[in-house]
Amino acid sequence: MFFVIEVDNDGFKVYDSAGNAIDPAKDSSVQSVLTALSAIKDTDGIKKIVDALPTGTNEIGKVAQGTKAAGSAAWPIVLYDASGNAISILADSGVYRIQGVSKLLNAAGTQINPATEDTLALIKTTDGIKKIVDPLPAGTNTIGKVDQGTGGTSPWLVSGGGGGGSTQVEGRAADGATPVGNPVLVAGQDGTNVQSLLTDTQGRLIVAPPGTKSTLKGFSNGKVTRAATAQAPVEWTVYTEQTSNAQRSIASSSANDTGAGTGARTVKITYYSVSGGSITGPFYETVTLNGTSYVNTVSTTIAFIEKIEVLTVGSGLTNAGILTLKAGAAGAGATVITIGVGDGQTFIAHHYVASGRTMYLTGISVGLKGSDAASYDVRIDDPSNANAFERQASDTIRIGTTQSTITRSYGTPIEIVGPAHVRIYVTPDSTSSRVYFAAMDFYEE
Repeated sequence: MFFVIEVDNDGFKVYDSAGNAIDPAKDSSVQSVLTALSAIKDTDGIKKIVDALPTGTNEIGKVAQGTKAAGSAAWPIVLYDASGNAISILADSGVYRIQGVSKLLNAAGTQINPATEDTLALIKTTDGIKKIVDPLPAGTNTIGKVDQGTGGTSPWLVSGGGGGGSTQVEGRAADGATPVGNPVLVAGQDGTNVQSLLTDTQGRLIVAPPGTKSTLKGFSNGKVTRAATAQAPVEWTVYTEQTSNAQRSIASSSANDTGAGTGARTVKITYYSVSGGSITGPFYETVTLNGTSYVNTVSTTIAFIEKIEVLTVGSGLTNAGILTLKAGAAGAGATVITIGVGDGQTFIAHHYVASGRTMYLTGISVGLKGSDAASYDVRIDDPSNANAFERQASDTIRIGTTQSTITRSYGTPIEIVGPAHVRIYVTPDSTSSRVYFAAMDFYEE
């Protein structure tokens, strides 16, 4: 025997297996079933469900979680990815982030690819955040050690924000302490390039005089015999200046001035070339003498002669004859300059300044042999210009009858811009035959 229970708006109706209505109040078996149903029901609905929802699609409507009490734990939320793996939700200072998300969707429901999304690309690179545009918040902000990496050809620029952009730099060792690491290099500038300050081995600053590193420096000295009061250049033998390039030749008046002779064997010619109004040099050529036979120079671009010096000699220790430089090859042309017997060099108080260079005349020395007086001055012209005026470039230096030598030092050097031919002139006071001497000190840059 079994019972059929019907539940509707009118309450419970119970039927037996034959379909006959049974009064629940009069049947003890039905009464026990009703008692069991009441045990799992209350006024608000079913209180407890212990069985799992059946397999398939089960729709659950809106569920109200109620109000979270202050200070209590947050309602737990569990997300799952497409593979059924739980996705953790972490709290960072009150902001929740989701780990393990495999898809991102925009407001339109379209999947976002983080690798190509423009917005993300602006703030992300492989190594981290690329760009920070917002300033640090006001107050104290501590930044840790910053590794700048390997410097390039230029040093790292450190710019300060103090008055005038000043930056305070603190050394690694205190004053008087043993140096630590590499000290900071102190330097200055020459107006164009940075130049380090030079010290000796004791750390004392070396102040180099002007022209110390000049590629051309020295002095030029000459002498002349005069028996007239006319102004004349200080040159021991007459110098006939040539105005164009050519191959020159040199010979001696003595057969002993030769490659294996007892006199002068080789001579060194210092010269300048000229082309299109531009003077270049100095250049040098060594010539082996061949006695009285003229030896041609190798160079065909010799114009202006600075000086000629005997380099090697035989047992006679100097040139045995007069050495003569001719303007052309094989002894042709005018005599340019000579070296007197035993002189070993030309004695011309002059100097050529090449185009694009500047000569700094630092001083001159003048004197004479005898008890006469004379005046000296430095004069310059442009040897590449046939119409150039030879003008005075220095003050006039006077030497009296009781003086043998006077030195004039220029605290501010006289600047002579090339191309130029610089010569010292003498103007004797007497017609007596005297030997007059002069020399000049200079450097070029």
